[in-house]
Amino acid sequence: MSIFLKILGILLGSIGGLLALILLILILLLFCKSKLMVGYWDNQFRLQLRFLFIRYTIFPKKEKKKTSKTSEPPEKNASHSPKPSAAHSKSVQKQSSRVSRQKKQKKELKKLSFSDYIGILNIIFRDIFHYISCDMLHLEIVVASEDAAQTALNYGRIHAALEPLLGALSARNFLNRAIINITPDFCSEQSQFYGKAVFSLRLFRILGCIYHIYKKYF
Repeated sequence: MSIFLKILGILLGSIGGLLALILLILILLLFCKSKLMVGYWDNQFRLQLRFLFIRYTIFPKKEKKKTSKTSEPPEKNASHSPKPSAAHSKSVQKQSSRVSRQKKQKKELKKLSFSDYIGILNIIFRDIFHYISCDMLHLEIVVASEDAAQTALNYGRIHAALEPLLGALSARNFLNRAIINITPDFCSEQSQFYGKAVFSLRLFRILGCIYHIYKKYF
């Protein structure tokens, strides 16, 4: 009997330790930062979401490879056609339930009034935009035009617009790191631009925002 109690105690202790470890990992994940990369280079807008080692490219989406269509077998008589399997009927039921759920969500969104949308934006601003930060801002701008005088004017205007904006963002602890290179090119006729910004926000704030919106409006 004592051996059984010892084994039971070891098992319960192991299960408790495992649950505590899982809970600790979940708490640590809530405090990890999710990052959003916004960029523009090679005449292409780019948007990527990253959480720890997981990356998801929102835009541009990768093009799916086109598979060559194989010749379809000749149709058989309806009397010899196989009956739909149970797995096929389950997949059809899942698809229909998914469609009905999407329709229900659309109806709930249509019920929202203009003031409700303003309230949702207020929650997003309160729970997210107030705590979001820019980890890195990288800008490479080559100012050029057909007229050298116009190039010089555009160069001065860009500097005059960016410097106070960057100073204000840094003073509010929104911008952590900035790499800004602006150069005039009097030999070229077309300007060039490279931009990349990485925004970060902790996961528990995103989940809290979603919870507040769902609790109040759905």
